[in-house]
Amino acid sequence: MPWPGCTGKVSPRLKWEINADVSWKRYFQKKPLHRQKRKWDIMNAYVHLKSGRELHGVFHISLQVHCDARGAFTEYFKSSWGSCIAPEQWAIVHSENAVVRGAHLHLRHDEYFSIVQGVAYVGLYDLRSDSPTRDCHALYRLDAKSPSALIFPPGIVHAWCFPEGPAVHLQAVSEEYESYGPDDNHGCIWNDPDLGIQWPEFAPIVSERAAGFPTLAELRKKIPFKK
Repeated sequence: MPWPGCTGKVSPRLKWEINADVSWKRYFQKKPLHRQKRKWDIMNAYVHLKSGRELHGVFHISLQVHCDARGAFTEYFKSSWGSCIAPEQWAIVHSENAVVRGAHLHLRHDEYFSIVQGVAYVGLYDLRSDSPTRDCHALYRLDAKSPSALIFPPGIVHAWCFPEGPAVHLQAVSEEYESYGPDDNHGCIWNDPDLGIQWPEFAPIVSERAAGFPTLAELRKKIPFKK
């Protein structure tokens, strides 16, 4: 069985990605490094973003899988990416089919998400009063066969679900749970229509706590963002 990201056959979509990547590499060869981030932004908008738009300050980067006869090696985080996060805690999370996690909101810490087995749908909603993409949303479909990392700052409502089968994801935060859990662990109903996120259809499994989350409108009244 091929390692995630290493396949014996090349699909039409993967051929498009490879051709696009080669074209971008030719264009960006000997160009300033800051242009590389824009390169990945444009490519990932086609490959992973299912609906909505890219949100201000959200960092999404494809991960390169290095394969040989022994297996594969993938770098899942590098500080040289220049993303917003300085991780303080890492976690591996296993989820059964149809599980939903969230929607959560934190006002202090940055967060990192990467799927390492299976498929995840990640929904984001910008609740920051000073953001140029305020009240906009984004829905990503992340597949371990085409690994990528999604990093976002505080003030982003976020939820993820696994409607295509069991999955494992890697998660990091810039503040340990013991510090933010008691006072910076807000949430709202994950599929609130006001979020505008077009989730796939499935029978969700939601925790008891998440099932009791308020609506987005009620959450707005509780958080200390300026209007």
